Amino acid sequence: MVSNSNKLKFYADVFAWFSNGQIKKISTGDGIYYQPCIHPEGTHVVYSGNSSGVPRIWKGELITGKVSPISPENSGARHPVFSWDGKRIVFASDRASGQNPEQIKHMGPDGAPPHDLTLNLFIMDTDGKNITQLTSGSYQDQRPCFSPDGRYVVFVSTRSGPYPDLWVTPSDGSTEPKKLLNQGWGYRP
Repeated sequence: MVSNSNKLKFYADVFAWFSNGQIKKISTGDGIYYQPCIHPEGTHVVYSGNSSGVPRIWKGELITGKVSPISPENSGARHPVFSWDGKRIVFASDRASGQNPEQIKHMGPDGAPPHDLTLNLFIMDTDGKNITQLTSGSYQDQRPCFSPDGRYVVFVSTRSGPYPDLWVTPSDGSTEPKKLLNQGWGYRP
């Protein structure tokens, strides 16, 4: 049952649609959950959200329906994506921003983070361990995706101004991100 004490602006859930036509709700039904990514082997899904507090990264088993949070509870996290080999997850988080963490109760249905929120990219193992920071700075780095060989992460960022452009960085963090395209994509105030 959904509690009215959360006072969320809306509720959203993550569902899996199987090849046999079965549709199964994966998230818990008590908050805002979205931005899913299916494991390359089709066994798990990761997504972001929560019922209260900070948005976290959750991992759900598609067969059993078991769901558990895999990102820390003291910082906001969003946009989880599996590497193509299924061994790592890249995500955006405010954990190194020095700001108060984002709160789920302030999220809107468009999924856009607040304009003044600093987000950097992090990589972790699929069990939530070995979190390492990939990008840094007072930018909004978000919507990451691994290259097929896992050597790079492409993402959108406000590094060159108020509107996000497309950037790339090595997945080992060995060099600074480089701009790929100047399109001004993303949310505009």
